[in-house]
Amino acid sequence: MEKTAFNPQDCTILIVDDLIQNIEVLGRTLETQGYSITYALSGKEALQRLQVIQPDLILLDLLMPEMSGLEVCEQIKNNPDYYHIPILFLTASHEEEHLIEAFEKGAADYVTKPFRATELLARVQTHIQLKRQTRQLQQSENKLNTIVTYIKDGILIVDESGVVKFANPAAAQMFDRRLSSLINQELGLPIVVGKVAELDIIRPHGILGRAEITVGETEWLEQKVSIVALRDVSERNQIEKKLRIAVNKQKLLSQKLKKLATTDVLTEIANRRNILAILENEFQKTQANNEIFSLLLIDIDNFKFVNDNYGFFIGDQVLKEISQFLVNYLENAGTVGRLGDEEFMIILPVTELQGAVELAERLCEQIRNLEIDTTSGPIKITISIGMTVYQPDDKNYTVMLKRAYNLLYQAKEQS
Repeated sequence: MEKTAFNPQDCTILIVDDLIQNIEVLGRTLETQGYSITYALSGKEALQRLQVIQPDLILLDLLMPEMSGLEVCEQIKNNPDYYHIPILFLTASHEEEHLIEAFEKGAADYVTKPFRATELLARVQTHIQLKRQTRQLQQSENKLNTIVTYIKDGILIVDESGVVKFANPAAAQMFDRRLSSLINQELGLPIVVGKVAELDIIRPHGILGRAEITVGETEWLEQKVSIVALRDVSERNQIEKKLRIAVNKQKLLSQKLKKLATTDVLTEIANRRNILAILENEFQKTQANNEIFSLLLIDIDNFKFVNDNYGFFIGDQVLKEISQFLVNYLENAGTVGRLGDEEFMIILPVTELQGAVELAERLCEQIRNLEIDTTSGPIKITISIGMTVYQPDDKNYTVMLKRAYNLLYQAKEQS
C-alpha cells in the first residue's frame, strides 16, 4: 500500500457552532494551514450541509440551543452515508457525563475552549489521517478477499490446533465440501506435514486429482496460523510470498491504526478514550475478582500562568516532560494517560489507599523539586492530586471518576 503525503489543501472541515466568533477563530487557524472551511450555526443547518458536501472532519459544538451536539452526533453516526466522518467536539464544559456520553455516541475526540492552536491542528490532522488509513485498510482487505476468492488455487488458513479459520471457494471445492462446513472445523487430515506435502483433491467436474501444497507460518488476527496453498509446484513460492506480504502489510497498518487511535498526539501517552477504556476494564476486573485498585487524577497547578507568560509552545513542552516523568516514575506499577489539557490519570491495579497515598505524596514532592529545562529557561511547577479507591458499592467507573474529581477540586482549593 502506497503511503501518500498529508496535504491540508485536499481536506474540507465543517465547523458547527452557534457562536460565529468561535467559527471565525477556528476558521482562521485552520485556513492558515490550507484547509477548506465550511460552517453551520445550528445542528439542523449542519445536517442540511451534509446533504450538499461531505467533509473530511466535523468540529461540533457540544452544547447548542434547540439541537445539542450530542443529538447531531447521534444522527450522523446512525446514517450510513456519514457515519465514517470523524467528529471532534468543541466544549467549554468540564462535566464528565457530557464528554463520556459524547464518546458513547461515536465522537472521535474533543477540543476545549479557548482553543490551543498547536493541539487543535494536531488532533485534526491525526483524525483525518486515521480516517483515510482506515479506508486504505478496508480497500486492502477487499482487494485481498477478491484475490483469494477468485483464484483457482485453494487457500486455507489453519490455526495451531488444526482448525480452519479461513478458506476460499477453490479450497472448498478441492475438499468437496461446502465453504460454510469447512470454516471453524478440523480437516481430519495431516494437512501440515513439514514444509511440503501432497494430498488427493476433487478437481472441477468431480475429477479426482492430487495437489502439492506449501505451508507458511505467520500471524493472522493476532494468533499464530499456517497459510496452506494448494497449487502447482511452479507457482507455489510466488503465491506464498504474495500472501505473506499482503498479510504483513495489513498487520503493520492495523498496528499503526491502533496506535493512532489510542495515543495522545501531543504527549504520546494513552489518550482520553484509551485511558477511560483501561479504567472501565480495570473496574470490571476488580469487581469480578473482588479485588481493589486505586485511581489518581493529577492537575498541574496554575498551568494557565505558564501558557500566558511563556506561550503555548513552552506549555506543550511542560506537558510532554511531565507525561514522560510520570511514565518513567511508575515503570510497571500502573498506567498513566492524559485526560485533556493539563489533567492526567493514573490507574494503580491491586493498590490500597495507603499505597496510593504514599505514591501521591512522593509524586508531589518529586515534581515540586523537578526543574524542567525549556527554551525559555528552567521552569518549576507543582501538582494537585485527587485519589480514590474502588469501593464495593460503586456501580460503575464513572462513580469513582466523579469522586476523584471532587477530591482533586478540594486539593486545588487548598494548594
